[in-house]
Amino acid sequence: MTIKNLLCIQPIFRPLWPSGITPSIQTIARSIIPVLAGALMVFLSGCSIPQVTQTPSPVRSTSRPYVIKNCLYVPQKHFELMQTGIASYYGGKDGFHGAKTASGERFNMFQLSAAHKTLPLPSMIMVENLENGKKLVLRVNDRGPFSSRRILDVSVAAARRLGFYHKGYAKVRIYTLVDESLKMPENRPGFCKKKNPHQEQGNLSLYRYYIQVPCGNKKGIMAMKKTMSSWGRTHIQRSGGRHCIWIGPYSTQLAASQVCQRIPKGYVDGIVCQHSRKSRNQNNKRPIKNKKPAKRVRRQNRKQAKT
Repeated sequence: MTIKNLLCIQPIFRPLWPSGITPSIQTIARSIIPVLAGALMVFLSGCSIPQVTQTPSPVRSTSRPYVIKNCLYVPQKHFELMQTGIASYYGGKDGFHGAKTASGERFNMFQLSAAHKTLPLPSMIMVENLENGKKLVLRVNDRGPFSSRRILDVSVAAARRLGFYHKGYAKVRIYTLVDESLKMPENRPGFCKKKNPHQEQGNLSLYRYYIQVPCGNKKGIMAMKKTMSSWGRTHIQRSGGRHCIWIGPYSTQLAASQVCQRIPKGYVDGIVCQHSRKSRNQNNKRPIKNKKPAKRVRRQNRKQAKT
């Protein structure tokens, strides 16, 4: 407030003082400031500011801070989050398919899952592709991506649904689904992790699974290998007079069977084969041939033939 404005309002405040006393500008200013401050407090008290409530997440081993590439990441202790940035996908040739995630689950690139740096594990999020408007609900069960340019990594199946599989990345908006996250069995109080009855004991440590796809001619085998290279490691092997494409390895039989179902109808059906690591290592060791006994046998056979 300028001095001219105070001079204009000076006659208004004259009745507040005794007659014959003209207050100064400083006295009027000192009397106005407390009145304005009180009016402002009354106005602000009438405006109710909503307080954001945060839903705490269960405390487990994935809630601890961790360091990756000399960067400290501190997982948040609540589910609420809204974030906008670049998302990419992982799985396939990078070798993450079938590997163990941060939450202890096995990563399957054909399931709808995602990886985040600080969200509680596990949790449910809604991902919206801002480039085409597609939305998808994903389960967060892993940590990553450990890059400052990206905020989310999704599986191959999620990238196809969201429409950026061929491009490799897209600008997305993510926000947590708190109610769906609380309904998950892992986030309920008193949850105890049970063993999978369909999974054999020692399956992940002793056995590996491969898919064998037989091919008739040499011309179509390279085209088949290109189409199947995105499903995992592939190599060509000849057995029984035919060429076969081997895809794998996969840590579980379920993951191998899901990949086997993706083979087009025009090709021969694939076969899921189980190999033990110990037996494969023993078979890879070539026996040392002793030439002396073989020569003795040949000599004896020659003598018998002459007689």
